[in-house]
Amino acid sequence: GSNKDFKANTRYRLTEAGSFRKVGADGELKHISLSEQSFSTQLDTYGMMIALNRQMMINDDLGAFAELPTFIGNLAAIRVEEAAYVLLLSNPSSFFHTDNSNLTSGASSVLGVGSMTTVKTKFRNQVSSNGKPILATPRVLLVPTTLEDSAMRLLDSEYLLEASTAGSPTGEKNPHKGTLRRVVSPYLNNTSITDEDGNAITGQSDTHWYMLTDPSVLAALRVAFLNGRQVPTIESSDAEFETLGMKWRGYLDFGVGMESTEAAQRSAGA
Repeated sequence: GSNKDFKANTRYRLTEAGSFRKVGADGELKHISLSEQSFSTQLDTYGMMIALNRQMMINDDLGAFAELPTFIGNLAAIRVEEAAYVLLLSNPSSFFHTDNSNLTSGASSVLGVGSMTTVKTKFRNQVSSNGKPILATPRVLLVPTTLEDSAMRLLDSEYLLEASTAGSPTGEKNPHKGTLRRVVSPYLNNTSITDEDGNAITGQSDTHWYMLTDPSVLAALRVAFLNGRQVPTIESSDAEFETLGMKWRGYLDFGVGMESTEAAQRSAGA
């Protein structure tokens, strides 16, 4: 998304109270009312600076310092991704909750054919406050690195082999083949990854997995940039007059915020 300044930005999504009704003999159309959901994001500025002295620059036989803009750009991209996952995993305001019909737990939530069917059914069965189907179609399967191979088999295999009796495997057509885009992230489970302050990331798990809709239709999480600029500003200059060397800096303005609970499902996997 795009925000025009650093003030808290509130977006609204209209929801209806009413429906198309049969028009009677008098030709009168019935009024419906509108309500709205609101979601907020606020931008902050993130950045870093590198200083190199003259000897370091002269001794750079491999030209590594010429790659500094790419290095700074990669750091910015990692920071945006980190912010999004830290927010998602923190489950703010109990975003994933049974009251929102977007949380599944227990033995039946372990990633598999049956649990994926259960979660897909939850998506299909969601209704608005008006009692009408939301029609949120799952498009993404988001898993930790520990579930990458399982997710690959569930989404890529034409048939699944299941042993109905010992030594007698039977082939069953895989209903989930090609239905979702697989996304794997170490942020979900790798406890060696820390946040910007070096602290542990809350909510990481080897078993949790997520299913999400197409964010262009219905978004669970929004990343907003100042005036839509998604790449960092990178600048260089000579060091202070009394210092031989150069400085590079990079900065990026962005913010993240949760949006529609109907857009995502989380399964505890245990």
